[in-house]
Amino acid sequence: MKNKSYVLLFLLILILIFIIGVRYGQKVEKTNKAINYLLSITPTQPVTVVPAKPLEFQNYTNKTCGISFLYPNSLTVQESSNSAVFSASNNEEQIKLSCDEKTQIKTIIADEDIATATAVFKNMKITVKNTNNSGVYIFKIVNPKNLKNIYVAVKKSLYPLFEKSLEFIIL
Repeated sequence: MKNKSYVLLFLLILILIFIIGVRYGQKVEKTNKAINYLLSITPTQPVTVVPAKPLEFQNYTNKTCGISFLYPNSLTVQESSNSAVFSASNNEEQIKLSCDEKTQIKTIIADEDIATATAVFKNMKITVKNTNNSGVYIFKIVNPKNLKNIYVAVKKSLYPLFEKSLEFIIL
C-alpha cells in the first residue's frame, strides 16, 4: 500500500509538472508571436528634411516713376519703362506698380463700389482698396521728388516689406 501511494504521488507530481510545462510553453509562444510581429514590421524610412532655400531680396529701381524698393528674389519681374509686375512661380501677381495715368490700377482706385480700408504708409494713413477681399492692397502714392502719381497693387503679405524699403529717388 505504501508503494502504491508513492506511485500515485509520483504520478500526481508528474501531471503537475506536465501542466506547468504546458502553461509555460503557452506563455513563451505568446511572447514569440509578439516578437515575431514586431520583427516583421518593416521600418519606415526617416523623413529627409530638405533645407529651405534662404529668402533673399533684390533691389528694384524704376527711374521713370522714381522709386526703389526691395522684393523677394523668388518673384519674377516683367517691366516696361513706366510699370512693373512681380509674379510668383504660379504666375500670381504679388506686386504691380505703374506711373502711367492710363493703368488699370487707377480705374480700380477710382471705382466707388470697391471697399476701402485704411493702412499706414510711411507714418501716414492712406486709403487702400481691397477687391473681393483678395488680400491685395491697391493704392496711389505721390513721389514728392518728381510729383508723379504711382499706382500700386501689392499683396498684403508683402506690404510691410514694400512700405519699409520704398525710397523715392530722382534721376
